[in-house]
Amino acid sequence: MSAAPDFVPLDQQAIDALSKPCSSADAAAVLALAEEALAGLNAQAAASDQASLSPLASHAKAVQLRREAGEYRFEADRMDATVTALRSRVDELTLAEKRAAFAIAEAAAIAERDELAADIARDYPRIVYELTRLVQRIVASDARCASVYVREGAEAIGRKVPAEFADLLGSSFRAPMQRIQDMQLPMPHAHGFAWYYPTVTTSAYSMDGLKLKALVHPEPAE
Repeated sequence: MSAAPDFVPLDQQAIDALSKPCSSADAAAVLALAEEALAGLNAQAAASDQASLSPLASHAKAVQLRREAGEYRFEADRMDATVTALRSRVDELTLAEKRAAFAIAEAAAIAERDELAADIARDYPRIVYELTRLVQRIVASDARCASVYVREGAEAIGRKVPAEFADLLGSSFRAPMQRIQDMQLPMPHAHGFAWYYPTVTTSAYSMDGLKLKALVHPEPAE
Protein backbone atom coordinates (compact mmCIF):
# COMPACT_ATOMS: atom_id res chain seq x y z
CA MET A 1 0.00 0.00 0.00
CA SER A 2 1.19 3.47 -0.80
CA ALA A 3 1.79 5.79 2.10
CA ALA A 4 -0.83 8.45 2.75
CA PRO A 5 0.26 11.94 1.75
CA ASP A 6 1.70 14.03 4.56
CA PHE A 7 -0.82 16.37 6.17
CA VAL A 8 0.05 20.02 5.59
CA PRO A 9 -1.54 22.48 8.03
CA LEU A 10 -3.61 25.22 6.48
CA ASP A 11 -1.31 27.98 7.67
CA GLN A 12 1.62 26.28 5.95
CA GLN A 13 -0.43 25.82 2.77
CA ALA A 14 -1.17 29.55 2.86
CA ILE A 15 2.51 30.41 3.38
CA ASP A 16 3.47 28.20 0.44
CA ALA A 17 0.77 29.70 -1.82
CA LEU A 18 1.87 33.22 -0.90
CA SER A 19 5.63 32.70 -1.18
CA LYS A 20 6.29 29.88 -3.66
CA PRO A 21 5.55 29.47 -7.37
CA CYS A 22 2.09 28.01 -7.92
CA SER A 23 -0.88 28.28 -10.24
CA SER A 24 -3.89 30.50 -9.67
CA ALA A 25 -5.99 27.34 -9.33
CA ASP A 26 -3.75 26.04 -6.51
CA ALA A 27 -3.87 29.39 -4.73
CA ALA A 28 -7.64 29.57 -5.19
CA ALA A 29 -7.99 26.12 -3.59
CA VAL A 30 -6.07 27.29 -0.52
CA LEU A 31 -8.16 30.49 -0.47
CA ALA A 32 -11.36 28.43 -0.37
CA LEU A 33 -10.04 26.46 2.61
CA ALA A 34 -9.01 29.68 4.36
CA GLU A 35 -12.44 31.26 3.82
CA GLU A 36 -14.08 28.16 5.21
CA ALA A 37 -11.76 28.21 8.23
CA LEU A 38 -12.47 31.91 8.81
CA ALA A 39 -16.22 31.28 8.86
CA GLY A 40 -15.69 28.44 11.33
CA LEU A 41 -13.53 30.53 13.65
CA ASN A 42 -16.06 33.38 13.69
CA ALA A 43 -18.83 30.89 14.47
CA GLN A 44 -16.79 29.34 17.31
CA ALA A 45 -16.03 32.79 18.77
CA ALA A 46 -19.71 33.73 18.70
CA ALA A 47 -20.71 30.39 20.25
CA SER A 48 -18.16 30.76 23.09
CA ASP A 49 -19.32 34.33 23.73
CA GLN A 50 -22.92 33.17 23.95
CA ALA A 51 -22.08 30.23 26.18
CA SER A 52 -20.06 32.46 28.56
CA LEU A 53 -23.23 34.44 29.29
CA SER A 54 -25.27 31.43 30.26
CA PRO A 55 -26.57 31.65 33.86
CA LEU A 56 -26.04 27.90 34.11
CA ALA A 57 -22.28 28.25 33.64
CA SER A 58 -20.06 28.74 36.66
CA HIS A 59 -17.97 31.88 36.87
CA ALA A 60 -14.81 29.91 36.20
CA LYS A 61 -16.41 28.26 33.17
CA ALA A 62 -17.70 31.60 31.90
CA VAL A 63 -14.21 33.13 32.18
CA GLN A 64 -12.75 30.14 30.36
CA LEU A 65 -15.35 30.44 27.57
CA ARG A 66 -14.73 34.17 27.19
CA ARG A 67 -10.99 33.51 27.01
CA GLU A 68 -11.63 30.89 24.34
CA ALA A 69 -13.78 33.36 22.43
CA GLY A 70 -10.91 35.85 22.46
CA GLU A 71 -8.52 33.19 21.18
CA TYR A 72 -10.95 32.30 18.40
CA ARG A 73 -11.23 35.99 17.47
CA PHE A 74 -7.46 36.30 17.37
CA GLU A 75 -7.22 33.27 15.08
CA ALA A 76 -10.09 34.66 13.00
CA ASP A 77 -8.28 38.00 12.63
CA ARG A 78 -5.15 36.21 11.48
CA MET A 79 -7.16 34.07 9.08
CA ASP A 80 -8.95 37.15 7.78
CA ALA A 81 -5.57 38.72 6.96
CA THR A 82 -4.56 35.46 5.27
CA VAL A 83 -7.75 35.45 3.20
CA THR A 84 -7.09 39.03 2.08
CA ALA A 85 -3.53 38.17 1.08
CA LEU A 86 -4.63 35.03 -0.76
CA ARG A 87 -7.26 36.93 -2.72
CA SER A 88 -4.58 39.35 -3.89
CA ARG A 89 -2.32 36.43 -4.72
CA VAL A 90 -5.02 34.73 -6.80
CA ASP A 91 -5.62 37.98 -8.70
CA GLU A 92 -1.88 38.41 -9.27
CA LEU A 93 -1.43 34.84 -10.52
CA THR A 94 -4.54 35.04 -12.73
CA LEU A 95 -3.25 38.22 -14.36
CA ALA A 96 0.19 36.67 -14.90
CA GLU A 97 -1.37 33.59 -16.49
CA LYS A 98 -3.52 35.74 -18.79
CA ARG A 99 -0.46 37.71 -19.83
CA ALA A 100 1.48 34.50 -20.49
CA ALA A 101 -1.41 33.08 -22.54
CA PHE A 102 -1.64 36.36 -24.47
CA ALA A 103 2.10 36.27 -25.18
CA ILE A 104 1.78 32.72 -26.54
CA ALA A 105 -1.20 33.70 -28.70
CA GLU A 106 0.64 36.81 -29.91
CA ALA A 107 3.72 34.79 -30.86
CA ALA A 108 1.57 32.25 -32.71
CA ALA A 109 -0.29 35.01 -34.57
CA ILE A 110 2.99 36.68 -35.58
CA ALA A 111 4.46 33.36 -36.75
CA GLU A 112 1.35 32.65 -38.83
CA ARG A 113 1.39 36.20 -40.20
CA ASP A 114 5.04 35.96 -41.21
CA GLU A 115 4.46 32.62 -42.93
CA LEU A 116 1.53 34.08 -44.86
CA ALA A 117 3.54 37.20 -45.72
CA ALA A 118 6.26 34.98 -47.19
CA ASP A 119 3.62 33.11 -49.22
CA ILE A 120 2.19 36.39 -50.51
CA ALA A 121 5.64 37.72 -51.40
CA ARG A 122 6.43 34.50 -53.25
CA ASP A 123 3.09 33.77 -54.93
CA TYR A 124 1.14 36.99 -55.43
CA PRO A 125 3.35 38.60 -58.13
CA ARG A 126 3.13 35.42 -60.19
CA ILE A 127 -0.65 35.22 -59.65
CA VAL A 128 -0.99 38.83 -60.90
CA TYR A 129 1.24 38.00 -63.85
CA GLU A 130 -0.73 34.87 -64.78
CA LEU A 131 -4.15 36.52 -64.42
CA THR A 132 -3.00 39.60 -66.30
CA ARG A 133 -1.75 37.44 -69.16
CA LEU A 134 -5.08 35.59 -69.11
CA VAL A 135 -7.06 38.84 -69.26
CA GLN A 136 -4.87 40.12 -72.10
CA ARG A 137 -5.53 36.95 -74.05
CA ILE A 138 -9.29 37.15 -73.36
CA VAL A 139 -9.46 40.76 -74.53
CA ALA A 140 -7.48 39.96 -77.68
CA SER A 141 -9.53 36.82 -78.39
CA ASP A 142 -12.83 38.67 -77.87
CA ALA A 143 -11.74 41.34 -80.35
CA ARG A 144 -10.64 38.75 -82.90
CA CYS A 145 -13.87 36.74 -82.55
CA ALA A 146 -15.97 39.89 -82.84
CA SER A 147 -14.15 40.85 -86.04
CA VAL A 148 -15.38 37.63 -87.69
CA TYR A 149 -18.82 37.68 -85.99
CA VAL A 150 -18.15 34.73 -83.66
CA ARG A 151 -20.67 35.20 -80.84
CA GLU A 152 -19.35 32.88 -78.13
CA GLY A 153 -15.97 33.76 -76.65
CA ALA A 154 -13.27 31.70 -74.95
CA GLU A 155 -14.18 32.89 -71.44
CA ALA A 156 -17.83 31.86 -71.79
CA ILE A 157 -16.83 28.44 -73.09
CA GLY A 158 -14.15 27.93 -70.45
CA ARG A 159 -16.40 29.01 -67.58
CA LYS A 160 -19.44 27.21 -69.04
CA VAL A 161 -21.65 30.29 -68.84
CA PRO A 162 -23.95 31.94 -71.39
CA ALA A 163 -22.20 33.69 -74.26
CA GLU A 164 -23.82 37.01 -73.35
CA PHE A 165 -22.69 36.65 -69.70
CA ALA A 166 -26.19 37.01 -68.24
CA ASP A 167 -28.38 34.72 -66.17
CA LEU A 168 -32.09 34.46 -66.88
CA LEU A 169 -34.05 35.56 -63.82
CA GLY A 170 -37.81 35.11 -64.08
CA SER A 171 -39.44 35.19 -67.49
CA SER A 172 -37.69 38.12 -69.13
CA PHE A 173 -35.00 39.75 -66.95
CA ARG A 174 -31.38 38.80 -67.44
CA ALA A 175 -28.89 39.68 -64.68
CA PRO A 176 -25.37 40.50 -65.92
CA MET A 177 -22.60 38.15 -64.79
CA GLN A 178 -19.15 39.31 -63.74
CA ARG A 179 -16.33 38.67 -66.15
CA ILE A 180 -12.75 37.79 -65.27
CA GLN A 181 -11.53 41.24 -66.29
CA ASP A 182 -14.01 42.77 -63.82
CA MET A 183 -11.65 41.77 -61.00
CA GLN A 184 -9.51 44.49 -59.44
CA LEU A 185 -6.16 43.05 -58.39
CA PRO A 186 -3.80 45.42 -56.58
CA MET A 187 -0.32 45.76 -58.00
CA PRO A 188 2.10 43.66 -55.90
CA HIS A 189 4.45 46.51 -54.97
CA ALA A 190 2.88 49.59 -56.45
CA HIS A 191 -0.18 51.79 -56.28
CA GLY A 192 -3.18 51.05 -58.43
CA PHE A 193 -4.70 47.96 -59.93
CA ALA A 194 -3.16 45.48 -62.33
CA TRP A 195 -5.71 46.44 -64.96
CA TYR A 196 -8.76 48.59 -65.53
CA TYR A 197 -11.46 47.44 -67.92
CA PRO A 198 -12.79 48.34 -70.47
CA THR A 199 -10.05 50.98 -70.99
CA VAL A 200 -6.92 48.87 -71.39
CA THR A 201 -3.37 49.29 -72.56
CA THR A 202 -0.27 47.28 -71.70
CA SER A 203 2.89 48.27 -69.89
CA ALA A 204 5.81 46.27 -68.58
CA TYR A 205 7.36 46.45 -65.14
CA SER A 206 9.89 44.34 -63.23
CA MET A 207 8.62 42.56 -60.11
CA ASP A 208 10.65 40.10 -58.04
CA GLY A 209 12.68 39.02 -61.02
CA LEU A 210 9.57 38.49 -63.18
CA LYS A 211 8.84 40.53 -66.26
CA LEU A 212 5.16 41.23 -65.72
CA LYS A 213 2.67 42.65 -68.18
CA ALA A 214 -0.04 44.73 -66.52
CA LEU A 215 -3.13 46.31 -68.02
CA VAL A 216 -3.34 49.87 -66.74
CA HIS A 217 -4.90 53.18 -67.60
CA PRO A 218 -3.19 54.74 -70.59
CA GLU A 219 -0.96 57.70 -69.95
CA PRO A 220 -2.74 61.01 -70.62
CA ALA A 221 -1.95 62.52 -73.97
CA GLU A 222 0.48 65.37 -73.86
